[in-house]
Amino acid sequence: MNRKLAVGRLWWKELRQLLPLVGLLFFVGLLLQLLALTAPADFRWQTAAIVLGIPGLFAAGAGALLVGQEKELRTFDWLRSLPVRPNDIMRTKLLVGLLGLVLVWLLSLALAATSGSLPRHLADSGAEWLWALHSLFLLLLGFATAWQLRSSFISLLILLPLACVPLVLANLHESFLNTTLWQNHYDPRPWVMALYLILCSVAALAWGWRAALVALSPERSLAVASKHSSLDARASFTAYARSSPTPALLWQFIAQNRAALTGIATLLLTALLGLSIIVRATVLQGKVPTPGFLAASSPLTGFLALSWLGLLVFQGDSLQRRKQFLADRGVSPTLTWITRMAVPLLVLALTLLLLSALLQREARGALGFSQWQIGAAALFAIFTASQWIGQVIRSPIVGAIVSPLISFLVVYYLFFSVVYLGAPWWSVAPLVLLPLVATFAATSAWMDGRTGWKFWCWHAGLLALCVLLPSTGFLSYMAMYPRMSSASRQQLQQILDQPGYQPGMAMSWDTTVLILDSRGLASSRGLNGMSEEMGERMSESAPKQAGETIADYRQLSIANLRSQMGDTSNGLASWATLKVILADAIVQRLADPSASDVSCTERYRESLGLLFELTKRQRMSLDLRNQDVADNLELTLLQELQFPLAQERMGDELKQSLLLMLGDQLARDRARRSALAFSWKRSQTTRYEGPNRRELNNLLGSYDLQSPIQGGVTVRDVWEASRKAGLVSERLLKLLDATTDQQRGQLRAEIRAIVGLPSASAMPSAMVFKTEQGQDLLYAELNYPQIPGQMWHGDWEQVAKSIGKGE
Repeated sequence: MNRKLAVGRLWWKELRQLLPLVGLLFFVGLLLQLLALTAPADFRWQTAAIVLGIPGLFAAGAGALLVGQEKELRTFDWLRSLPVRPNDIMRTKLLVGLLGLVLVWLLSLALAATSGSLPRHLADSGAEWLWALHSLFLLLLGFATAWQLRSSFISLLILLPLACVPLVLANLHESFLNTTLWQNHYDPRPWVMALYLILCSVAALAWGWRAALVALSPERSLAVASKHSSLDARASFTAYARSSPTPALLWQFIAQNRAALTGIATLLLTALLGLSIIVRATVLQGKVPTPGFLAASSPLTGFLALSWLGLLVFQGDSLQRRKQFLADRGVSPTLTWITRMAVPLLVLALTLLLLSALLQREARGALGFSQWQIGAAALFAIFTASQWIGQVIRSPIVGAIVSPLISFLVVYYLFFSVVYLGAPWWSVAPLVLLPLVATFAATSAWMDGRTGWKFWCWHAGLLALCVLLPSTGFLSYMAMYPRMSSASRQQLQQILDQPGYQPGMAMSWDTTVLILDSRGLASSRGLNGMSEEMGERMSESAPKQAGETIADYRQLSIANLRSQMGDTSNGLASWATLKVILADAIVQRLADPSASDVSCTERYRESLGLLFELTKRQRMSLDLRNQDVADNLELTLLQELQFPLAQERMGDELKQSLLLMLGDQLARDRARRSALAFSWKRSQTTRYEGPNRRELNNLLGSYDLQSPIQGGVTVRDVWEASRKAGLVSERLLKLLDATTDQQRGQLRAEIRAIVGLPSASAMPSAMVFKTEQGQDLLYAELNYPQIPGQMWHGDWEQVAKSIGKGE
């Protein structure tokens, strides 16, 4: 046979065997990438590590797939009988594996680049470029273990501890040869790690080449049994005399999977020891685990061991026609399912008991019973998902590679359903239990090899049920939640389409509340309040920053506000300074009118003039909350106009300007409609803001309409806030067109019910000032608006209209 033609056929055979794995890993990597985009971006490598880890999985499984599957299917005799040299077979398998690794790397990097998750430089943290070299080492090591061992699954188990050899050698190198650097840095230097990766890769290549020559050499003739060979008849009789099939099936499962169970138990024990150290250090000592070898390898090792334990339930009988052997002898599918589940479930139960024993009583008490329930459910979900994969996927190599990824998707979907969809426990529990139902009902077809369309439709139907059940509550809530009418939507859109409409810049406010003590010293606290001790500490530092008295603080505030109003950008102004200016104006108005102090009049006139300019600036804004701020300011100015002393101090020019502004009802409503339309449009188009993409930006004109759920923003919050924005906008639009007080009161009540009344801690506190006459002045009317439109078309507007007309 032509050698070139034979090698070409070998290439075609190996590529056909490997390409399905490449496509499957690319699909799983794409799915993991899409899920990672919803996670917090607190770690810059969190998204990229998932995608760039796909080549490592391929490198670990390529050798077992190309070599181990030949041994599992017993095609080595056929391969040895071909007129092809062993060196050509070894070289072809190795080159195909290298070609597949390069292809997977290109696909993973392209996927990471298109999603924007790939860093600008792979060496940002100094060691990410070693991933490619480590994947090459894993590929060569996988081929070596696959050539050396008969079972492909055992070769994958042994691959895990052997993959850590370069890291161990590099750490020993740093600890013995460079003690100073080892004490200052936890990880070995990149060049040291690269050196030992290259050395270990060469050793793995030599080991694999030698093992391949032995495996492909002609098989030795079996020794002929002597006629005097010993045969224990009692043992044969004992094996034949077993009456119950249950012990025999249990013994068969343990015997045929003894090596795999031993390796999985070793991995679980190693992971439990590492996790117990991490949990005890975190819970009892309050130390956050550093991202080192123990913190990274312990959860990963336990996760892989549990997923492979579930995979072993059915994959052990898929090899060498063992399941057909049981089916031909009439073994019950129910009994087969129970006996295959018994040993892995026992190992899982012993794992939980051993973890509980390794932790101290204080650590178990600190975690609480609910934490144990969540942990046990996660472990059981990994196991059930893996055993489902073991029945569906025929190839044990592909199953061993894909099973951890699918298990991760299941656990992540459990977390996503509970945290982000708010799914109740009764809708999440079937996601853990339905895989058991799926394999139990399909065991008979699996044993007989009847994997037709009924078999796949059954599994696909239960998979769809597992996906839909946790989202049932969210979907029903979304279907029943009211929405904005199309007529109101069209009316708001018509306002936006009017000629001359141009969005303006909003003016943001810092709602930190200023507090003055009995000495007149200034301090501040947030809207959520703080303890008295914190307030005392802030009051000690505030006078150094804001001035010793309210007069000094006022001078700084006026300059800041004027620069803010003159700025065209969206800056940040202090609400506390605004209250200081207003309260100071009231103090000057209450001064003795017989006093001939001209500074009081000038100071009062300057403060009110600033408030007048600020009100016009707020009214020009297209932010809904700024319109409500303008309403508050106009109400304050209206109250000042009703005091005779105030009219004397403000002067005729400022008085006439205030009367014209307060009496213009049409301009006020026109500004409100424009701001309402613009705020509604923005709330329906923009969804996220901030570097971590977790904070909602679909606010209705700076009003946060999402439910106050602790722990972050959920999918339900995002959707509900958008619907709330539409409902509130519709009622605000009706409020502007309402003709009776009863209609306005009902609409305001509906808005409060949709938004939710703010708590007492969310309302700004009162401000207390000490006047020169020794009288305390309590002024709390100027509060930052918490609910939109509560002052629209109120009684104060009728008073303002009448005063503006001179009535």
